[in-house]
Amino acid sequence: MKEVGTAHWMSPNTGATNSSDFTALPGGRSDNTWNNITQIARFWSSSQYSGSNSWSLWLWYTTGSLTTNNNSKNYGYSLRCMKAGTTPLTTVTTDAASNIAAYTATSGGTVTLDGGDPVIARGVCWNTSSGPTTANSYTTDGSGTGTFISSLTGLTPGTLYYVRAYATNSMGTIYGNEVSFCSLPIACPGIPTVTYEGKTYNTVEIGTQCWLKENLNVGTKILGTQDQQDNSLIEKYCYDDLETNCDTYGGLYQWDELMQYVTTAGAGENEAVAKKNNQHNNRRLLYFKTFICSF
Repeated sequence: MKEVGTAHWMSPNTGATNSSDFTALPGGRSDNTWNNITQIARFWSSSQYSGSNSWSLWLWYTTGSLTTNNNSKNYGYSLRCMKAGTTPLTTVTTDAASNIAAYTATSGGTVTLDGGDPVIARGVCWNTSSGPTTANSYTTDGSGTGTFISSLTGLTPGTLYYVRAYATNSMGTIYGNEVSFCSLPIACPGIPTVTYEGKTYNTVEIGTQCWLKENLNVGTKILGTQDQQDNSLIEKYCYDDLETNCDTYGGLYQWDELMQYVTTAGAGENEAVAKKNNQHNNRRLLYFKTFICSF
C-alpha cells in the first residue's frame, strides 16, 4: 500500500511495493504538536471503538505490515474516501503455520475490522502456488471479527504450501498476508533407516525416490591438501580438516573416490558424461561433491 521509494518516506521504507496502487503517504499526526511525518501513515476508519476512540490503520517506514489501533478521536490523521457501494473496509491477518506434520498443519488468523458490514465467513485457503484463494483448498471457521484457528488437512508430505486468511462479507472476500511452510517429509515405506559402513542414516521419500536424509560420512579422513587415492581405503575430507565438521556436515569426496575409480556410467549418467568428469578429475579439484550412493 505504501508509495515506493524515499521521496516522501523515511529510509528504508521496508516492504514498499505499492502493488495495490493505493500510494499511501506518511502524513504524520496532529496532537497539539506535530509527529512522525515521513515515518508513519495513519488513516482513520469510520468504525468507532468507543465514545472517545475510533479505529485507525497504520503503515510504518520500518516494516511492510499494516497495523490497527484504537486512538483518541482528537488526533489529526490522514483520510481516504471510498466510493459508496464498494467493499467496506475489512482487515484480516494470517497466522504463521504451526503443528506442521506430513499431512496436516495449523494456521488461522484475525479479523480486526468489518467496516460496518458483518463478516459472514472466515478461514484460511492454501495452495502449492503463491496467492491462494477460496477457489483452492480452504477452511470455514466461523464468522464475525476476532481470532480463529484453522486446521489444514490432506497435505502432501515434503511440499511447499502458501496460506492466506480470508474474510467474506456481502461485498466480497478480502485476503490477509501470505505465509508459507513445508509439510514434513516421511521416511521411505519399509526402509525408515539404512546402515552403511557401520553408520545408520534416516531416509526420506521424495516423489518416488528414496534418499538418505543425512550426508554420507564414511571413510578415513585425509588432509585437504592431498588427493584421494585408488587404494583399499575409502578416503574423505573434513572441512578445515576437522572431524567434527564431518560429524555435522558429512564427508567431502572427489568424484573418482565417489565412483571408486570405475568410470562406467552410474546414477543415471551416460558413459560420455562419466568420461568427461573423469578427465576433469585428473586435474586438482577445488570443489568436491557430497558422496551419493544407492541402497
